[in-house]
Formats: sequence, C-alpha cells, structure tokens
Amino acid sequence: MDVLSLYRGNNYKINDHFYVYQPTLGEIEEFGEERYFSVASSICATPTDLAWQLDQCGIDFTQISPYMVFLYFIAPVLLKENTKILFGSEIDFSCMTLCDSTTTGDKILTQHIIQSIETKGELSSTKEFDFIFDEYSYIQLTQYLRTLHGFEKNDLKPGNNGARLYLIDESKERSEKHLDKGYKSQLLNLISAMVNSEGFKHDEKSVFTMKIYPFMDSVKRILKIHNAKLLQQSAYSGFGINFKDIDKNDINILSDL
Repeated sequence: MDVLSLYRGNNYKINDHFYVYQPTLGEIEEFGEERYFSVASSICATPTDLAWQLDQCGIDFTQISPYMVFLYFIAPVLLKENTKILFGSEIDFSCMTLCDSTTTGDKILTQHIIQSIETKGELSSTKEFDFIFDEYSYIQLTQYLRTLHGFEKNDLKPGNNGARLYLIDESKERSEKHLDKGYKSQLLNLISAMVNSEGFKHDEKSVFTMKIYPFMDSVKRILKIHNAKLLQQSAYSGFGINFKDIDKNDINILSDL
C-alpha cells in the first residue's frame, strides 16, 4: 500500500471499477461521524469481533473466515446511502448478487452497473459493466480502511473451549456497552488537542479541510515529537532516565510511527 499516496489524500484503487474515496474531517462531520465510523468499522469486523452475534446464529466464530462473515452478514446491510462517502453513488453492496466465480469457483459478489458518461458538445452515453467483488478485493479494502483510521485487526483465536466462551462473552459485553452508552465522538478530542498543540498548522476551521489519514498521522507524529522531547529532557537533566535505557526510535522524530 502506497502510504505516501494516502498521506496526499488520493483515492485508493482496488480495481478498474472500484475506487475508495478518502474523506476530509469536514465531510465526515457533514455525513455524520457516528454513521461514518459505524460503516467503516463494520466492513473491517472480524469473526472474533462478532463472536457473540455469530453464536446467536448457531455459528462457531472460529470456523468461519472474515471474508465469509462479510459476504453473508455485513454486505447485505451496507446500504448505498451509508457507503456513498467511501464508494460513491453506484456501488451498492446491499443489492449485490452472491454467486460462484465462473473462473475460480470462489464466492463473489456482483453488481451490473450502468454508468452515464457526459462529454462536452456531444450527447451523453452510457457504459455498462459487471462489478465484481472477490476475496482479494475484500483484503485490499479492509487493509486500506484499517490503515486509514488506525483500526486494529482483532484476530484472536482461542486455545480451548473456555477461551472461546470468554471471547463470546467479551463480544457480547462490547455490543451491550455500545448500546447502553450510545455514541461518543472519536474525533472531537483529537481535533481539540491538535488545534491547541504547538506545531500543528491548522485552527478549528481549517482543520476540517484535512483528509482523515494525514490528520490521524499528525496526531501520532505530534505525540511522538512531544514524547521524544520529554525523554531527552529527562536524560539531559541527569536525574531522570539514562540515555542508554532509551530506545533510539523513541527519540527519533523521523522514525516510523
């Protein structure tokens, strides 16, 4: 994945007919932050995330792949009105047909799309094609969304039945806790902290023009810079941590995040 392209805010190409748009903070706010993150996190959900829900359907979450969970449980409820901020107005997972690939025999989703094409000085025309979503596309999409938002992949596997039941209970608790407490903004505190941080070049208005990936990168980079300064001050003071005990990456503000 070209992270420099992500930092620039470019769209992400999965195949010739499937591009994922990277929204700005302002577009997320206008679309609805809760709705946006609900869609993005749902697409990335793993069987472990949904262990309790799958158990309610009589499915052992250790025996089903993330791709199969997406095909049978997530894609059918991804309404176009909720995914248009990422996929545009044509891709509609909720009405796609689940079938077997004629070339590989693997499960895929398909959608026949009729696209209007307008050119200056000429009559508008249409372009028709079959959109195909396979497991490779799924892997590319989920990797992109996790990188974009900093989502961690929950792929814990239980070593015994007791651990399996524990993960099911944990999944249930997360679901019930979310319903009880309702949604709390994931961006507000980050935005507030950044616009009040030394070195951040945006104020409370211009920050909303930033694409989500460079903003999240800025959050992590400024935290790294502040942490590096504190470690260096502590080491130089002679009363804190010793330089030989500091990981060089922790004080190198140019290192990977």
